[in-house]
Amino acid sequence: GPGAFPTVLGALLVVFGVLIGIPALRREGTLPQFELVPFAAVVLSVIAFSMLIEPFGLVPSIVALVVIATVPEKRLSWTGKLLLAVGLSISCAVIFILGLGLTLELAKWPY
Repeated sequence: GPGAFPTVLGALLVVFGVLIGIPALRREGTLPQFELVPFAAVVLSVIAFSMLIEPFGLVPSIVALVVIATVPEKRLSWTGKLLLAVGLSISCAVIFILGLGLTLELAKWPY
């Protein structure tokens, strides 16, 4: 049925993840240190995107997502962050609205 492809694809992703993960755990050396601030930034950016997509549209949501997720990144300037947000917004608009025909609004002002 229609749910078979996503189920098989999900199972393949799990299998490949395990096949990659097992040898990685057996390697010698130190484990990378967990950094809380970048993790929190990514989680907060996804939450912001999910809260902004409906009232404000695709482009403002993606801009917020990129800006929040890249706040901890010191090697990328604010100009670079905004250029990344613009490029990702254009790419998503082309893929999801023009390519797939989804009924997403590019931008709107709810007030």
